[in-house]
Amino acid sequence: PHGAVLTAFLATQNADPELIAIFRICGAFFGFIGIAVFSRCSRVSTSDESVSGARSAKRVSSLRMASLGALLFQLTCACLAVYALLDGDMILVFCAAVACSRAGLYAFDVGYVELQQLLVDERDRGACQGVEAALCGAMELGLALTTLIFFSEPASFVELAELSTLFVLLALVLFAAWLGLYRIFDHIHAERDHGHAHTAQDLKRLAGDGRHVHVAYAGVKACARSAPAHAHAHPHPVP
Repeated sequence: PHGAVLTAFLATQNADPELIAIFRICGAFFGFIGIAVFSRCSRVSTSDESVSGARSAKRVSSLRMASLGALLFQLTCACLAVYALLDGDMILVFCAAVACSRAGLYAFDVGYVELQQLLVDERDRGACQGVEAALCGAMELGLALTTLIFFSEPASFVELAELSTLFVLLALVLFAAWLGLYRIFDHIHAERDHGHAHTAQDLKRLAGDGRHVHVAYAGVKACARSAPAHAHAHPHPVP
């Protein structure tokens, strides 16, 4: 709702300035609602909290599934927005769909940040966040240039909305592939010569009972157990 391209489109549709202002407020409000719902959906509890790594594994699994739900909700809203544009006489429905989509966007952003805190080595988080900020800036610049060159006419805005929906779908497919191919391994090292890398957070846990969490590539047939998250003595070839 706060994007310059979307605001310019609404202006070409003779939208009342008060409507645009309300539209922006609703976007922020639904973003807040999305964060609140995400926090509740990703909440975990375990009776095994005394064991190092047990709660962390459940938390990672819960965050991954809640983030997937946030992307699904955002894609649904984006499809509804495109449908409203194609109809040609549903500008209010379009605005409502875009505002509601902020709930999925904000929720996924919260999930991504917390997953980054849990899984990325704390020594590399600064670099990871720097790359993310650079990519987001590049995408915003790319959106502005793409709109200026290919979608400068108001009539072509629906094509831009379709392209945006396609990218949301791509994000959903990539995230679902990560869920399917990268499993959660909550495991215990019986010996110290285990032969795979650990984050700084893992090394702190290894000083205790040796139990910690990996999210590593497992492949489709890496384990006979179909559950995406499980604990055992770790026969997987974790890198």
